[in-house]
Amino acid sequence: MHVLVPLLGVESFLINDPPIGRLKPRQRWQGTWFVSCYALNMLTLIGTGVLPPELIPYPFLNYRDNG
Repeated sequence: MHVLVPLLGVESFLINDPPIGRLKPRQRWQGTWFVSCYALNMLTLIGTGVLPPELIPYPFLNYRDNG
């Protein structure tokens, strides 16, 4: 849930238009690029074992031990 829900939140923001005004795809990407890049980098580092469990910055990112 700690991996899937944030990804679905970003996907929902990118796909769905807000009720007030429409955002262009470029504007949507500008609002989420840093979160997407951070998540991709962190999950890659944790998944490959490059980042050991004691150095993981947030406990919810330790999906291997927490399930």
